[in-house]
Amino acid sequence: PAEEHNEEAAAEEEEEEEE
Repeated sequence: PAEEHNEEAAAEEEEEEEE
């Protein structure tokens, strides 16, 4: 839920997962 409010945070987390 919080991540949905912070699109930037969600994108950063996704980038980390990609690595």
